[in-house]
Amino acid sequence: MKTKLMLLNIALLAAFALPCVSKASTELSLQAAMLADRFDAAISSGDETQIRQILHQSVLIYEGGKIEASLEEYAAHHMQADMAYMAGIEKEILSRTIIEDNGIAVVTTQYHMTGQYKDRPVDRISLETLVMRDIGEGWKIVHVHWS
Repeated sequence: MKTKLMLLNIALLAAFALPCVSKASTELSLQAAMLADRFDAAISSGDETQIRQILHQSVLIYEGGKIEASLEEYAAHHMQADMAYMAGIEKEILSRTIIEDNGIAVVTTQYHMTGQYKDRPVDRISLETLVMRDIGEGWKIVHVHWS
């Protein structure tokens, strides 16, 4: 129930958020973008320690029709495969949107991904949605959706 309520709140925030131009808002958006980039770099470089510092313990990860409902579940199932896949991939950001308000940020990024994985060429467009929450000691990613 708590998760559904949080996701509903995020959807409402995304649907009704107005562009913010204040200095504080710009700084928070920059922090959110930097966290998204740190997360991408950690997966690409295979840095599990950094990934664990960035993701919230109860992170929800949606990928390929599957759900992993915690950091430990992700670490036990797909983290290693995601790091292996991303090790041979170059990513170009095609677009990025950041909506933030009240300690929640939603970062959506469209990537063009190219490279090799298991001796097969990769050339695809990928979408990533990261939901971040300021937990008082900095931002943590609480939801990831890759498609």
